[in-house]
Amino acid sequence: MERPGLRGAAPFAACLAIGLGMMLLPQYQVHAASAVLALVLLGVAGVLFLRTLRSRRRTWLEPTLVVLISSGLAAIFHATGGPASPLLPLVAVPVLWCALFGRRRDLLLVAVLTVVLLLTPAVLTPADYDAAGVARAVLWGAITLLVGPAVQDVVVRWRIDRDRHSALSRELEQANARWRFVVDTIPETALVTLDEDLQIGLVAGSGAWAVGLRDAEGQNFSEFASSRNLPIVRRLVSKAIEGDLVGAELTSTANGHDQEVLVSPIVSSDDEESGHREVLLLARDVSRERQRARQVARERDRAERFFSESPHGIAVLTPDGVVHRANPALCHLAGVSEDVLVGQPLTELVEKGAGEIVQEHLDRVLSSGNRAQSRWSLRSAAGDPCPVAVSSSLMPADDSEGQAGSGLDGDAVLMHFVDMSEQERYENRLTFLANHDPLTGLTNRRRFEEELERHLDRCQRYGARGAVMMLDLDHFKEVNDTLGHPAGDQLIVMLGDLLRRRLRATDLVARLGGDEFAVLLPEADAVGAELTARDLVEAVREEVSTLDGAQHRVTASIGVLLLKHSKLTVSDVMSSVDMLLYDAKDGGRDRYATLDTTRFDVPRTAARLHWADQIEQALREDAFELHLQPILDVNTMKRSGAEALLRMRMEDHLVPPARFLYVAERSNLITRIDRWVIRHSVALLEHLQSFDPDFHLEVNLSGRSVGDPAVEAELITALRRNNVDPRGLVLEITETAAVAHIEEARRFAERLTQLGCSFALDDFGAGFGSFYYLKHLLFDYVKIDGEFVAGCDVDSRDRTILASIVQMAHGLGKKTIAEFVTSDRILEVVREEGVDLAQGFGIGRPVPVSEFFTSVVESAAERRGGLRAQPTRADLERLSSTTG
Repeated sequence: MERPGLRGAAPFAACLAIGLGMMLLPQYQVHAASAVLALVLLGVAGVLFLRTLRSRRRTWLEPTLVVLISSGLAAIFHATGGPASPLLPLVAVPVLWCALFGRRRDLLLVAVLTVVLLLTPAVLTPADYDAAGVARAVLWGAITLLVGPAVQDVVVRWRIDRDRHSALSRELEQANARWRFVVDTIPETALVTLDEDLQIGLVAGSGAWAVGLRDAEGQNFSEFASSRNLPIVRRLVSKAIEGDLVGAELTSTANGHDQEVLVSPIVSSDDEESGHREVLLLARDVSRERQRARQVARERDRAERFFSESPHGIAVLTPDGVVHRANPALCHLAGVSEDVLVGQPLTELVEKGAGEIVQEHLDRVLSSGNRAQSRWSLRSAAGDPCPVAVSSSLMPADDSEGQAGSGLDGDAVLMHFVDMSEQERYENRLTFLANHDPLTGLTNRRRFEEELERHLDRCQRYGARGAVMMLDLDHFKEVNDTLGHPAGDQLIVMLGDLLRRRLRATDLVARLGGDEFAVLLPEADAVGAELTARDLVEAVREEVSTLDGAQHRVTASIGVLLLKHSKLTVSDVMSSVDMLLYDAKDGGRDRYATLDTTRFDVPRTAARLHWADQIEQALREDAFELHLQPILDVNTMKRSGAEALLRMRMEDHLVPPARFLYVAERSNLITRIDRWVIRHSVALLEHLQSFDPDFHLEVNLSGRSVGDPAVEAELITALRRNNVDPRGLVLEITETAAVAHIEEARRFAERLTQLGCSFALDDFGAGFGSFYYLKHLLFDYVKIDGEFVAGCDVDSRDRTILASIVQMAHGLGKKTIAEFVTSDRILEVVREEGVDLAQGFGIGRPVPVSEFFTSVVESAAERRGGLRAQPTRADLERLSSTTG
């Protein structure tokens, strides 16, 4: 039974309190002791009841409480007249209490106590009770014994039904809460119940908020649907009410998203009886899915376009190497259509003998799953090989949908084929150019020297034999200067063809550069070498004689070196044969000069070799020094700079450059000399500019040094190492010098001009290439050849030529320098003709740097007011260290 609380006990306590109050009314002759006993008993019962509220289980206090209440009622009845007491109905209070809240035994105890309470006084003192009182006692006892249990049974059944109903209600509420939770957590989905009039019954799901149906229950769906969607929804609802499951795809009015709508009938027996029918509308936001689907479709289209439009061949192969798909580029490489290509094993499409390489390539991809690369050649329909670079990767199968894009249910191999034909031709061309001259197709210097070194190694192993020839065209520069470089190139090509025709296949022919050619005769003896040289001289004289319709005296000079010494180096051979070549030129040209390597007793060649050794020694021992010749500014008549001139110290005297530069040019020592001159000249310029910041120094470069990377690097390093103004450095290039590559020389001049350096074209007018160089190379100064200056004061022709050169140079924005100014009269003439600068013995002779430096210091002192008229010892020591 259910235990009562304060709220349940309050009515019973009120009835007992009323009974106690009535007991104390004046009309009753209250027995005082009974009244006090009733108050005590009911008070104790109240205290015990409060104690029972603290206990969760039933205890002995509850039956004791019933006994105390019954006893208290007995005291009230006794105090108010016994069975005739008007308060007799209070006996129903404990009976109803036990019927509602007590156990069956508590109810029986109360019933027994009530009967005892009512009948015991009648039995003990019958004289005090009349028949009516006895009847009332019997009646209340019967009610207590008979009606109380019946009431208790009804109460128990009611409580069971109530508890069952409460449990069902809780379960229903919990199920409804779970259903709501599940529905509301379905992403981007809305559930709506509608009747046939589109009246909204229920709205659930997280998507309902997104489509604007929040708090829409009880309203009509037409208030939320657009004019476009409403007819569609009506049609769907009508079909669903008829029992069909229908759907459509709509665009939400609230957010513009795509919604997949499904409408199904709701079947209910109550609805069928009442005639009220509803449908369930489920709307799911599919905009992301549609967007992903569109993106996947775009990616598939892009992949398909990449596959079909790729410039490189692509193929999808089965694991056993059969072509499943092929793009047009691969079909083009193979020279067949896709229908022919698909279904063929890849091993059938490659060159014969490459099948094993292909199979090994496939096995490597399938076994490791990694990307593999190989190179082989496809066999075209015409049978021509097409070299390709192949890159392959494994495309694992997808368990549900198969291999995406491949059309296969299992693994596939994706292969990329890159046509390497052009690259192979390019690489072959690069390899060819690395070893051959691009103009003639002959072997170049590098390859010739490699082959010569191999031949010399064989000579050391098996004995010396063979000969080396070096051939140079006579008067080639005149052809270039008069007919232009294209005619010179034509002449070079003609000579290359002639050498191929005249020499054996076992002989090696090379173009060393410019108009120089070399020939290695590996098996020739002295007689054979001389016969070959004589034949070539005659052939050049006879065949290479007419260019562009004009007769030109083009002949050849040849040096022939017989290899009879087994310990020669490549450098020895090339230097010696070069000397012999110029022996032939000095002997009158159109001839050959020969030398046996077992002896070097030919006077001219021996002298050249001697000078070459002296130059090498001077470079090792730093035995060069610089002298300076002053240059005069004709307008201000003040010294503005100087030209650095090289001298070589030999024992107790100085050797002028005319004695050794010729040999240096022919033995490839000239670039090393130029690097020495640049290194010391720039350091010298730093000291000169410390006293005269506007001082400029002219430094001569040979034609071989123009464009030489080592010379350029030396110059840049010197400029960075020394604190100089680069504008004060003027690099002179002699007009008669042979500049091998005009474009390289031009780029060389452009790079150094950007650093601030200037260029001067020396000996202008001395050769045929003056105007060509002036046009194609960057020059700031034109140095007029002394041939036109030395006699300009007495020869009108020289003066006219001088004037025209000055006018032309000024018209091109160049300054002019007159050389060979040996007298005041010549100086006056060049000044009148507008020459900017003058140089010659009449201005000043070349002097050692220390002597020149003293004059610079004195001039600087005069400009500063006479301070420090002599250089210090430290100045001279620094000069000594920088100028050799």
